[in-house]
Amino acid sequence: MDEGDKPITTAELQELRHGMLAATDRAITRNTALYCQIRRMLCSITHGDVEIGDYYILATRLARLLETMGPGTLFSEYYPENIHPEKRGKAQFFRAECQDLLFQLDALQEWRKKARPLKLIHGGKANQEETAPFIRRHNA
Repeated sequence: MDEGDKPITTAELQELRHGMLAATDRAITRNTALYCQIRRMLCSITHGDVEIGDYYILATRLARLLETMGPGTLFSEYYPENIHPEKRGKAQFFRAECQDLLFQLDALQEWRKKARPLKLIHGGKANQEETAPFIRRHNA
């Protein structure tokens, strides 16, 4: 670190994290099907068996999918480079990297829930024999 550089504060790190989560949220909204495909792949890799012969193709495909989600997201900053076997990716760390990304996506889901809380509202008056459907409202 140069003399002119000052260490980053916790507040600045939290602001950077919030910005990255917001960018990732927008990327997921734009590419929902791609996000679901990535998540399914990650779950399959993390909870299933991966043959060593399939590693290269699987890791390369996953890294390319992650890169297509866009810059400034959880997908594009760290994971594609550390998953892709021709960059810094290693077979022995592949499952751990995928599991870590799944943990990050779970944290993103929690962040999204807090950003858009849903409340259940009973839909009108119902007699005792039938219940009215629940209606979901944002930020009510």
